[in-house]
Amino acid sequence: MIDIAINNSDIENAEQFIKAFGKTAERAVSRALNRAVAGVKTDTVKASREEYNVKATLVRKSFKIKKAGNSVLEAAAVSSGSKIPLIHFGARPNNPRGRRPVAGATVQVKQRRKNIRHSFAATMGAGHTGLFRRKGKARLPIEELYGPAVPHMVGNENVLSEIQENAVGRFNKNLNHEVEFALQKMGAR
Repeated sequence: MIDIAINNSDIENAEQFIKAFGKTAERAVSRALNRAVAGVKTDTVKASREEYNVKATLVRKSFKIKKAGNSVLEAAAVSSGSKIPLIHFGARPNNPRGRRPVAGATVQVKQRRKNIRHSFAATMGAGHTGLFRRKGKARLPIEELYGPAVPHMVGNENVLSEIQENAVGRFNKNLNHEVEFALQKMGAR
């Protein structure tokens, strides 16, 4: 979970603004929260891709955004999902050739490429292509190999710290902008 921490002086200023301007202030805070949460999703895609070799669409699809309303000043960006098939992490070879599967695949989940011994790329009868490994010495059964899930990637220290820094900065910037806009609209400035 990502927390946006605001220092005491900002909280006091926001409370005074809300007391003085009521609904106008609530709308301003709500808009600032919603922009900050939308930015969290963007920052997560960027930070995850810097640390992991994953496609942006896979990260984006894992997010659900809960927007703040005028009466409920709370917003959230929640990432959920299961493990991502290992073939999506730059697998080589990533497609089987002919009828026989290609053995000895390599993947790049983070910075270094790793060899996955006894693995092979294959397309199943339903059309799903993945990296597989045999469970024993027999031909069947086989199991698909998976990498980390997006929520696990977001939990990485480097990714999380970058997201939090950007979220706090974005919220403060947007709140200042919204406050100035509301004051100008009311003719107070």
